[in-house]
This record gives sequence, structure tokens and C-alpha cells, in this order.
Amino acid sequence: MRCITAILVSILAVSTAYAEEVVLEPETTGDNVAPFVIQHALNREIGWKKTEAPPEGTKAPDGEKMWGKLKLGRLSYDFFISMDNGNFVKLYVDRDGDKDFLEETALDKAHGYCFIMENLPAKFEVGGKEILLNMRVVILPEKPLFILVHTAFGGKLENIKEPVKIYWLPGEKAPKLFYGGFEFRGELAIGNKLVEIGEKAVRINKKNQPAVAYNLRKLENLFSVEAPEDLVCLTTFTEDRKIRMYFPVEGKIYQKDGKFSNVHFVIRRLTENERYSLNIGTGKTKVGNGFSIGPIEPLKISVDIEKKEDGKVGFKLNIKDASSRKAVLLERKKGLLRVGMVVKDSSGKVIVSHEFVNS
Repeated sequence: MRCITAILVSILAVSTAYAEEVVLEPETTGDNVAPFVIQHALNREIGWKKTEAPPEGTKAPDGEKMWGKLKLGRLSYDFFISMDNGNFVKLYVDRDGDKDFLEETALDKAHGYCFIMENLPAKFEVGGKEILLNMRVVILPEKPLFILVHTAFGGKLENIKEPVKIYWLPGEKAPKLFYGGFEFRGELAIGNKLVEIGEKAVRINKKNQPAVAYNLRKLENLFSVEAPEDLVCLTTFTEDRKIRMYFPVEGKIYQKDGKFSNVHFVIRRLTENERYSLNIGTGKTKVGNGFSIGPIEPLKISVDIEKKEDGKVGFKLNIKDASSRKAVLLERKKGLLRVGMVVKDSSGKVIVSHEFVNS
């Protein structure tokens, strides 16, 4: 992996801001929707509550039940899950609001562990207008019950060749930018361009579709950093905790100069089933003309061995890059994030094997 050196670049063009718009189409998790959709699935306008009894006049099958009410914006639905010896069995949803569950189709568990409601109508107020949307709602029958909305609305920015998308989850005022496995609020710097969206940028267009207005402008007074092929991003941290992430474009990262409390960058490598990330921090750094991150490989690995009071032996893995900076090596395999250590003797026999796993 070649080292990264900085080259001063003169950008003479005047910074130009112009309003663009992207129409948002419905997407579900099965369509590679951004991870934040699951993480932030519930908000003030989307949620549910347990009810002790059904609404008066309700018709429902006999048997043990757990009742609840689902809220999707300005629409709500009564539902219950039939029980058998404390286990959740079938889901019934009063879609038409007539309190007659005898005419509703019971839903069995999908994949053996969750209930999935497709195309459930939801109504939201956006910019003073109401819009009717169809949502996928997933119920995880656990104790306590857990409900996720697996539908978001997204669109790719067409006037920028990098795969930048804007996502909006109904019920949230602010849309988000998504690029390179990261989500952003407000703005995203990529190359020498800045994408900006407002907190209330979502609106309903003339075709009654959700859309987001954004600005795309050219940044000035930047210098470029030649980036290795595997560099994902470079992040700067200021003393007052301002963070800016820079992403490579055509082998270069464009960034501002300055003094930073830390400059952090991520190297990522892929194999068929695994993804390795090397995270390196430089500490306090002045970035500007002549700035060089220096060599990264080969990595230097050492193990600290500590004998504890209970007689056990502790091992601490230390990784540094070729420039003697602390590094963290992570492996993501089959959806799990792993940081591990294997200690072998001179014959290759494994003495200690340890890993920390986080989904």
C-alpha cells in the first residue's frame, strides 16, 4: 500500500450553489435500504402501545390474546396476537377499522420468528400537506413486543456520479444523506463538492410524491490528498468537536487545511465472505501543504502478557502501522463485527484464541 502525500490544488472556480430535487421512491430492507431505517424505525408519529382490552363492540375469535394499537402517522390500527400457553401464534389487524376481526386474515409468523404486514396505509403531514403512503411493518413477537417499520423513501442524486442517496423515514422531519456505509445529517463532503439538505427539506411535489430539495456546490481553497485504492474515508476532528468526513474521488481526497485534535482514516479490504477494516488515528495533526500521512504497511503487532492475581494470564493485542500509530483491525463476517486475537507457539499450535463479537 503506497503512502499518502498531499498536493496543493488551486480551485479558481467560484463556488456555485443551485437547488436540485430528488423524488423519493419507497424502499424496503429487502431492497438494500440504508441501515438507519431499522435503527430509527420508531419516532413520534410511528409507534404502538399495549391495550388492556379491545374497543367496545369488537368481534374477535375466542382464546387468549394480547391487544395493541399501532400508530402510523394520522392513521391507527387495533390488533391482537393470539396466544397459546404464553406463546405468540397468529396476528390479526383491523385494517378497515370496522372492529370485526372475524373477517380479517390471520398472519402466521414469517421465517418462523416475525409477523410481516405489507402495504399497510399510513398518513403523514409534510409541509402542510397530507400524503398517504404504504408501509411494511414488522412485529417481533418477543417480551416486550418489538415493532419495526421496514419502509423508507429514497432517491439517488443524479447530478453527481458517486452513489449518494437521500433517505427519509415518514414521521421524521429531516431526511438523511447516505454514502459509503455512513449516514449524514445536513451535509456531505465528497471530493471537492458539498451536498447540503435542510432540516425540513422534504415536500410533496405536484405528482403527490415525497421529494427533497438539496444544494450541490463546489468547495474552494482545498488541497488534494492522493488516496490508496482501499481508503474508505478520512475524518478530521477539531478541538471544539466538529467532525468532517472526506471521501475519495478518482483516487484523491479534497480537504481543508487546519489544526486538528485527531485525523482518522479507514482502510477497508474485501474478500468473498469477509470485510476487514483497519482504523488508524494520527492524534494532534496539522493538515496543509506538505502534509503526509506516511507509510501504513507493514503492520507491527505485539502482545502484552499479564499475570493476574487469580493466577490467570491476560493477553493484550497491540497493532501499529508502519508509522508507529495505533491501529485497530476489525473483521466483519456474516453480518458480525469481530476483533480477535490468536496466540500460537513456535510449532503453530494455538495457545489462546479470543474474539469480541458485536452485531
